Amino acid sequence: MNLKKRITLLSAAIGITTIMVPTVFMSVNSNNNIAINNNVVGIGNRNAAAYTNYYSQGNMETITNLNGPILLKDNGQKVVSMDWYGNINWEYSVSELDTTDKSTKIVDWNYMDSHDWLYLITDKSFIIKIISTTGSIAGRSSKTTSQVPEGANRLATISFNNSLYVWNSTTNNPQAVQIDRNTLKKVSLATNPTATGYLVDILPIAVGYNIGVFSSAAVQDTTAINGHTITLKFIDDNLNQISSSPTTTINSSDLTTGTTYKDFATYSFQRSTNTTSPLILVDKFAYSVTLNKTSMASSSITKLTVATGSTANNKWINSAFMDENDTVYFKTFGEANIYSVSYNNSVTVHTNLDSNNNTVLQNIVKNTDNNVQIFGVAESGKEQNNQFGMKKLYSQDLMLITSSENTYITGMKSKKVDSSDYSTIKPSISLKSSSIDKFIANVPSIVTATDFVSNNADAIVGNNVTFKANDLTGELTVKATLTKSAWYDNKQKTTSIVTAKYNSSTSTKPKKLSDLVKWAEDRAFFTQFEKYTPAQLVESDLNKWKGLIVTTGIQEGPNFKNLSTNVVITDRKDAQGQITLQGVVSYTDKLNNFVSYTLQPRTYTIAKSTGQYAIKFYGATANATGTRQTEQPKPNPEINIGDVNNATVKDMQKYLPSMISWDQLPLFLEKEESYVPSHRNMVSTYDDKTGTLTIELTYGIIDANTIPNKFIQTYTGFTTESQANINWQGDQVKDDNPIKQVYKDEDIRDITTIGAYNDLKNTVANQVQANQLGQIYDTKLARMGFVPTISIDKMTASDNEYGTFVVTLDYSGDKTDPTKLKQAYKNMFGLKDFKISQRYSGMLPIGELYGITLDQNSAKAKRVIEKYDVDSTISTSDIISTLDIKGYKLDQENSADNDSVTIQSFTWDGEKFVFTVFAQSKEYTTVSTTEKFTLDWAPKFKAIRERNMIIAIVVSILGVSIVSTAITLYILRRNRIRRLLK
Repeated sequence: MNLKKRITLLSAAIGITTIMVPTVFMSVNSNNNIAINNNVVGIGNRNAAAYTNYYSQGNMETITNLNGPILLKDNGQKVVSMDWYGNINWEYSVSELDTTDKSTKIVDWNYMDSHDWLYLITDKSFIIKIISTTGSIAGRSSKTTSQVPEGANRLATISFNNSLYVWNSTTNNPQAVQIDRNTLKKVSLATNPTATGYLVDILPIAVGYNIGVFSSAAVQDTTAINGHTITLKFIDDNLNQISSSPTTTINSSDLTTGTTYKDFATYSFQRSTNTTSPLILVDKFAYSVTLNKTSMASSSITKLTVATGSTANNKWINSAFMDENDTVYFKTFGEANIYSVSYNNSVTVHTNLDSNNNTVLQNIVKNTDNNVQIFGVAESGKEQNNQFGMKKLYSQDLMLITSSENTYITGMKSKKVDSSDYSTIKPSISLKSSSIDKFIANVPSIVTATDFVSNNADAIVGNNVTFKANDLTGELTVKATLTKSAWYDNKQKTTSIVTAKYNSSTSTKPKKLSDLVKWAEDRAFFTQFEKYTPAQLVESDLNKWKGLIVTTGIQEGPNFKNLSTNVVITDRKDAQGQITLQGVVSYTDKLNNFVSYTLQPRTYTIAKSTGQYAIKFYGATANATGTRQTEQPKPNPEINIGDVNNATVKDMQKYLPSMISWDQLPLFLEKEESYVPSHRNMVSTYDDKTGTLTIELTYGIIDANTIPNKFIQTYTGFTTESQANINWQGDQVKDDNPIKQVYKDEDIRDITTIGAYNDLKNTVANQVQANQLGQIYDTKLARMGFVPTISIDKMTASDNEYGTFVVTLDYSGDKTDPTKLKQAYKNMFGLKDFKISQRYSGMLPIGELYGITLDQNSAKAKRVIEKYDVDSTISTSDIISTLDIKGYKLDQENSADNDSVTIQSFTWDGEKFVFTVFAQSKEYTTVSTTEKFTLDWAPKFKAIRERNMIIAIVVSILGVSIVSTAITLYILRRNRIRRLLK
């Protein structure tokens, strides 16, 4: 028989991985703040926090799986799986689990940790099997189907043989039924067991060996254990006491005073090696079990210590687990100490919760009635496959600490208690501040995952957020799945657990579709249809203007597809001028919901019907004369469009008549009584040379034999083709101007005769920009809104040499661009294929930027004079270096690109060097310079003579000889300088 839940903790060690994917619902509507929907469609119901109304029952072991603890709530009426922050993974009420026998509470449970199976039994002997990691119900069975004993209220699992046992603890020498762990139906019955007494629990210690916990009286949750005797017996899987085995008795005087069987603790821990004895916990005692299978008489159950370790507080064990190192931890009711029992059965105080940095927890444990409990923390990947099956391993460093009566939850790592209250750390979602304005101004379906931000959790993943939006009511439900690193993970996110989260409320409200879809105001509707009577308006007319009649505040695009607005007429009252409309707006939102909204009917007042048929054109002094179908058309008197008192029509005179489109023709109608506009047909003929437009108006679906149905009206005064010609500004250059010899047969205008461009006479042609030339032409096309592209043709060398350029206006462009001319006009107004060009002169010739000068007193001229004496040979480059050269390029990277500067001729008179320089531009062949300059050595030679004369006065005859020699040398040098440039 597979004994009790205690085996859950037998071979435990650290471990926690990811838990089931929980969700949060955020519900939003246009009348209320964002609120939480606490009902989750799926496994169980999700409420606030697991530890709220947490119900502690000491005779039911503390259970932890990879996702967190499993708890009872509401006096055992609910079972719940909690994550490591106190949020609910899944939850069931007894009424959900048992719809047959109408159970009212869970009275016992057991956990088979090798498979994460949780078994429950209710007060009506109803049995349930739940996959604890997912919350899936794997099986349930009534007492009739299971064939369990009448009044069965206890169950135990034995992992060693994968068995499940059920019995009635209020019956002496009970018959325990072995139940199939999957079908939950009876397999066999342990009849007439030799172990006598009222069975409290079965604690497995080895294959085929268990410790039976028996009471001397009936065991019920409300029964006090005072006066009862508890006996611990070695029993087999059929509840038979093993021959020659010893028993251990716990006298009533040693049991916890005032305790009922509801809090009577029984735990079994099978440590991982055969050499380490099993450990059991009963009430407030810890026992080491020695099993000698070959000599059962040598087996023993030895009490280690009183669990409380304090004579002042002598209460029952309320929670326990074993870590990966075979150390067992337990906590007793009302105490501040957490105890540990090492693998060698040494019992010590592991932690005193009254001595930590968590002041809230300190205050809780100071109360001697505190029910603070501890839970092991498991991590994925730390399972251990031992001789008894896969067991969860719980960390030697980690512990979850809860207080049911204070709804407080925190954690402990390496004996240090966290100062945080996890009950306040709730993962949630909320709108980003940057999205609030968008959210308030729109219907809810426009929402995206990027509009939300996670709080106390990892970042939101888009595919983990789903939306349910109702644009008609303005309601939005957001369902999100968040992940959050475990509290013990130091925020390294090496372990990511999935947590439930509950969004805090916010004052943001989405719009209802009725807030965005509106009828046009009366004035706007009247302005558009003031000339119509109700009978003249038909639905096709209205739907042409549906964007004006119904404003939606939404547009076709990614958020709204297949957007449609339809307006229908539901009533007409011609005499009163009243028309009643009904409108429907529909679309598919981006959540793929089809939305259709019907506006409330709206009545507008427009023109009243006189019952008379009449047509009048703007500018006419009377109603137009029409003809019937059988009559010859009679044109009405011509109207000069400039005399029309309607601004819209009068403004059309700036256009050529051919530019008036067919959809503009109805604008010429001032009055249209009783005729139905939708039956109207208007065509026009035009003459752009004379500026006339003739409109022919006819009506169908009318008694054309009695009512005039054709009207002809001609308008004059439009802009003519010649009036729209392009006129270049500036005076024409006369034929005797030299530039006409260069650009023969071209029309040339002087740009400097245009006031705005007079300053260009000081500007070289290639420096003029096209965007400067907006005033270089004049045309009425500009009044029509047509704007050309202005460009300057590619400059030639002669353009720069003579100060001219060619400007081109181009009116071609995209067909949809209203500033460009249509194909029909490409050769009008002086254009040829949309273009017209003109040459302009008057700019500064490029040659004005070139020149050569010489300053005799410049430093560079003096350097050359000082450098050379009479007997020196002077280089051409040194002579050129004395010149100031403007414009000519002499320092190009490629010397072949340099302009030419040469000395053409020179003379030397003994003191003055006279030379002629010629420069030629390589780029502009007509640009050259010829200049004649003088370099004078006379001042230098004069200084030499004066110095020699002073020497002659003061020296001897020998000195006169030296001077004579010097003079002779001077004369010789004077003659030699003639060879300077040879």
